[in-house]
Amino acid sequence: MNSAQLEDIFHQVNRQFGQKGIFRPVRLTFSSKKFFEEFKKQVQIDRWGEVAFAVERKNGKFIVIRAASYPDGIYRIPTGGIQFGEQVSHALFREIQEELGLKVELVQFLGAVGYDICYEKERLPYISFVFHLKETGGTILKDATQHEICEYLEADKKALTDICRRMEEHCASWQDWCSFRRQTTSFLLPFLD
Repeated sequence: MNSAQLEDIFHQVNRQFGQKGIFRPVRLTFSSKKFFEEFKKQVQIDRWGEVAFAVERKNGKFIVIRAASYPDGIYRIPTGGIQFGEQVSHALFREIQEELGLKVELVQFLGAVGYDICYEKERLPYISFVFHLKETGGTILKDATQHEICEYLEADKKALTDICRRMEEHCASWQDWCSFRRQTTSFLLPFLD
């Protein structure tokens, strides 16, 4: 899909969830050809976008996760791919069950990050739909149907801000990934005021 098509889908989803979501266009220039090619391959065969789910626990804190392959100290809000032909709302609840194993209720569609991801002369449009949800049941990770997550934390606004700062400062081979993943985590921050 191209950028205009993804923005049209954002407007459809925004209407579906009450017209309160915001659209944030972001241009990222990747420095790693390897990461860009891996990302492009995943987008071409597996997904046209993703859902990002900011799940609020009963204590008011949000779930942030990490996989075993992440650098030490790097967490993010969970995300999951939207398969070709799949509706955004279906992907949201499917991915929450697969990744976290929780039952949730929707609080608000916050909006979307519309990416223009660049490497040299190539450009790749992508979109992340960001939702705020509240946990209503299930046992985190234990009830998950996939086990990609090795650890989770509960984070308030200060902890989320620190997580974004660590991703911004992280360099070396994870720089592109951190720049990308920081966008969805930081999207949540203005809504916590």
